[in-house]
Amino acid sequence: MNTYYTIISAVIRPEINEKISLGLLAVSDNEAFLHLSKSKLSITRALLPQHIFNGLKDEIRDIQIAYRNFKEKAKENVLFENPYKGLIEESYISYLSKYKNNVVIFSKPQCR
Repeated sequence: MNTYYTIISAVIRPEINEKISLGLLAVSDNEAFLHLSKSKLSITRALLPQHIFNGLKDEIRDIQIAYRNFKEKAKENVLFENPYKGLIEESYISYLSKYKNNVVIFSKPQCR
């Protein structure tokens, strides 16, 4: 697996493709790092209608769950393939960056 990172953003004005960066996902081999800004999430709450912000919170929660599952399995299964690895593979994040057009979006993975 290549080392890469992707920026996680929220689209706040889709008509002009305006977005606010919420966090970063960095991945290398069997390691991953996820950081989401609580201050930017709270700012996003003021910029989006409540029903859209609720959807954003759900998507962020799903990302955090997938990340936690990956980290837990990485600790447990040193010799075996991590079943959650597919959720943070570069090819999957690249797919999401092209075809996911919801309130939460991913930048194209940048190799380091």
